[in-house]
Amino acid sequence: MADQQHVFLITQGPLFWNQWRKEHADVQPDLSEADLIDADLVGINLSGTDLTGANLKRANLRRADLRWTDLTRAVLIEANLTGACCTEANLIMSDLTEANLTKASLSRASLYGAKLREADLRGANLSEVDLYMADLREADLRGANFYMADLREADLTGARLMRANMYGAKRLKVVFSKVNSADEDE
Repeated sequence: MADQQHVFLITQGPLFWNQWRKEHADVQPDLSEADLIDADLVGINLSGTDLTGANLKRANLRRADLRWTDLTRAVLIEANLTGACCTEANLIMSDLTEANLTKASLSRASLYGAKLREADLRGANLSEVDLYMADLREADLRGANFYMADLREADLTGARLMRANMYGAKRLKVVFSKVNSADEDE
């Protein structure tokens, strides 16, 4: 359960939160299971924060720092993570359905079993990411970097992969039926 003081602090907005983080660098924030639906968290520093099971549905996390953050089983449906830094974040079994992850950095993140159905990952850095058993159906992956990513048993049905870098990706048993390799909009 979330530390209620931390929940109060984050509701004060990103500027207040980021200043508090600077002043309390030794504290690992606990926002586990916090209800942050529709929260405006643009540019917020959530690095190393425990957000296990948090509800961030439709949250605006553009350019947020989510390095080393634990988002296991977090709800990020329709969240805006454009340009967010999620390097080495734990997103195991999280729900990112219809999330916007355009140009986000997810290198070395764990998205084991994550739901990314209809997510926008155009130009995202997914190098060395664990997408084992992830649901990427209908996801927009144009120009994404999957260098050395683990895509084993991932479902890419209907995904758009034009210009995606798949060099070195582990693709054993990847479901590719009806994958869109051409870009119909161009």
